[in-house]
Parts: sequence; C-alpha cells; structure tokens
Amino acid sequence: MINFEHHFRHFYEWSGDIDTKKIDLELVLNYKKQLLTKEHAYQPGKTIKESTVAESLKVIRRFLQFLQSKGHKSMNPDEMPKGPHGGERILFFSVDDFKKMACRIDTSNTEGIRNRAIIELLFATGMRLEELVNLNRDIDIDGQEFAVKGKFGKIRSVYINTRAKYWIIKYLETRKDDYPALFTYVRRRNDWTMINKGRIGKRSVQDMIKRYAKAAGLNSDISTHTFRHSFATNLIKNNVDIRAVQMFLGHSDLKSTQIYTHYVNPELKDIHTRVMNF
Repeated sequence: MINFEHHFRHFYEWSGDIDTKKIDLELVLNYKKQLLTKEHAYQPGKTIKESTVAESLKVIRRFLQFLQSKGHKSMNPDEMPKGPHGGERILFFSVDDFKKMACRIDTSNTEGIRNRAIIELLFATGMRLEELVNLNRDIDIDGQEFAVKGKFGKIRSVYINTRAKYWIIKYLETRKDDYPALFTYVRRRNDWTMINKGRIGKRSVQDMIKRYAKAAGLNSDISTHTFRHSFATNLIKNNVDIRAVQMFLGHSDLKSTQIYTHYVNPELKDIHTRVMNF
C-alpha cells in the first residue's frame, strides 16, 4: 500500500514551498531523475527501487487531481510522466488461496470470528484498508449493499456476498459494547482503545492478514491491498466488464483498472493452448 504522506512530504521538501501553478512537467521530470539517481537512505551503494519511484509519481498525480477538483490552476494530471517499471508484478491470489487462509482462522472465539468477517469482507468488496476500518456498524448488512467514502471523499456503493454477510452478523452477535465501529479490538482495553472508541487500527488488520497468509503457506508479502488486487482479477477472469470493475474499485481513471487485464491475458493464452492443441 502506498504511503501517501511519506512520498508527498519528500516531494514537498525537495521542491520547497512553491506555488502550485509552478508545478509543471519540467519540475516533475527533474524530480523523477533525482529519485532514480538518489542513493537509498538505508542501503548505501544502492538506489531507490523503480517501483518506489513509480509510487512517488503516482502520489504527485493524485495531488494534481485533487487541486484540479478544487478549481486550482496546476499541471494537468494527464500530463504526468509514467513511473518506471521494475518488472514487479501485481501480487494477487486465487479463490482457492483465499479459502486456504480462511481455513486457518480459529472461529471458536470472538477474535477469530471478527477476523473471518474482515477477510470475507475484503475479498467480497475489494475495499481499501482505510475504508474498511472506518466502517460503522449501522451499515445495511441485511441489504448486502452500503456506501463507503473512498479517496478524495468520493462515495461509492459496495456489495457483499452471503458469506461476508453471514460472518459479519455472526461477529456482531458477539459484541457487548456500544462502540459505533463495525470492527473493534477484542483483546486490549487501554487509553488508545478509548480514544478511538474501540475502532480497530490499520496495523492490526495488516498484521492479522500476514499471519494467516503465512499460516496458509502463501506469499509473505500479501497485504490488505492484495485482497483488492485479487478481487479485481477474479472479476476480470469471470468476464466482468472492465467499466463495472472500475466502478467496483472506485477508480477515477479506467487506466488504473485496465492494468489487471495484463495479468489475466496470460492465463487466457494457457487456456487456448490447452483446448485448441488437439
């Protein structure tokens, strides 16, 4: 998951407190060049990964989109140069892999039931981590449809399947508190818990996901955002229209959604080879 604050702070420190009107293609290209040649802060002799540079440019593009949405004059976000590609593939898992993770969860206690509800909801909706932790329990679980607030305050509808509905209801039945949050801490009760009215933290969800992925023998780099990638890839594999996938994910730009087709097409080739070589 992209650390927007980190990347934007670095760009701000590099560019200085300049007028947003002065953010142009030349400035961005100079920044990109500086990143590609900059020595890694923690690994002397090595440069920053190309994927990290791409993330930095994506953050600038999002910032320009925000300025544009507020009516501020600045560089057109569509003119942003693309980040370098280091050959890294988007990480995603299959439905079978998801089931392996789900089977590793002990649902004989409240924590396990909550965790099962979380991963079912992530895989059923492709929600971002920020969106998930900010959910309140007053959403329409029975109707299996509710609204979430995404990036830049954009509202979109998400839909849950019967599996997610079952586990969320089962989890809510264990709750004895009156916290508004849909997902809460179930172990500790400290000052942090009280300040956040019991709402579970993003780090807790990430750590939980990695624990179950490891237990299932899957890639150790699996994160909550991998669920989002897997959700999108699974839809495209099942011939869901790309524009519908765009709406499910809440992407402003169709190009952000089309990247998933690159990971499905190789599988289509394998299917064709298997079926047509008679």
